[in-house]
Amino acid sequence: MQPQTETLIQGLVAVPGDPGLLQLLGNQLEASGDWPTLRRVFLQQLAHVPKGSDLEAYVAYLSAKACHELGESREALSLAGRAVQLNAGFAYGHHLHGHCLARAGRRSEAIAAQHRCAELAPAFPWRSEEHTSELQSPDHLVCRLLLEK
Repeated sequence: MQPQTETLIQGLVAVPGDPGLLQLLGNQLEASGDWPTLRRVFLQQLAHVPKGSDLEAYVAYLSAKACHELGESREALSLAGRAVQLNAGFAYGHHLHGHCLARAGRRSEAIAAQHRCAELAPAFPWRSEEHTSELQSPDHLVCRLLLEK
């Protein structure tokens, strides 16, 4: 763990739910792929953020992403659902929720979540050239979504 990461975590212990610290730490842990630490810290922080806020949606989203990456499908689905319920305009939340729904075998709901993401963010990264190889598989969720349009 990087020294800056530990400092940010200690900051959240001293000032639980601080939006700036959560943003900095979330960006750092997500970029480094430190899913276990992200999961542990952000699940703890959920109790300290204002209920019903965009900050709660952000913390739930990153917690869901960490759980999803760690294969904790049930918890990821619950948290991703919470994130989009709290902030219905959060495209990345709908995208993650769609992946969680797909993993749970809830195909039509997963596609609906991806459609919502596409409505909210027409220039979402899956349309970029760097994701073309992913989209060439008809089994890929986003590919199915685009083919069904």
